[in-house]
Amino acid sequence: MKKQVSKISIHQSSKVIAILYFILSAIVAIPLGIYILLFHEVAGALCVFLAPFIYLIFFYILFAIFSWLYNLVASSFGGLEFTVTDIDEKETE
Repeated sequence: MKKQVSKISIHQSSKVIAILYFILSAIVAIPLGIYILLFHEVAGALCVFLAPFIYLIFFYILFAIFSWLYNLVASSFGGLEFTVTDIDEKETE
């Protein structure tokens, strides 16, 4: 069965993407920030600790723009199309 994504929720999708980028960047930034704080300068560590928050804002805005553009294009030409297959629950266990 073919399905088509005809619209992306701008706020919800942007929020989820921004939070994912925040988490991924925090995983890198926290240890790196601690290392820089211990062995280098405080200003550098502050910049590294602020990076996840900057990513959060940046990717929210960027994905909101992407979602808005996708919705414009999808309304004129159709959305992404994919095929789904129903499977029996017993087969997946």
